[in-house]
Amino acid sequence: MNTALNRRLTFKITERHRMKRDHLNGLIVILVALLITGGSLGVLHWINPDATVADELWTTTLSGFAATAVRFTLLRHWIFRRARHR
Repeated sequence: MNTALNRRLTFKITERHRMKRDHLNGLIVILVALLITGGSLGVLHWINPDATVADELWTTTLSGFAATAVRFTLLRHWIFRRARHR
């Protein structure tokens, strides 16, 4: 659903050409974002095994911002770059 909405609303791509590939690439982008957020908690607990809930909250908040920036950048420059060239 996220990739479909980004195709239509953010990048103004309405044709069905390459839609399956866009969705597969969107799944890869979501997995990268999941690795960033989940990995950040893993790194936090590796560095500080006694991390508090506040530490976890800050870590997930900051990694969520980073994951959002990475996700948008990948969508714009990798998956939907053809929308900018129209």
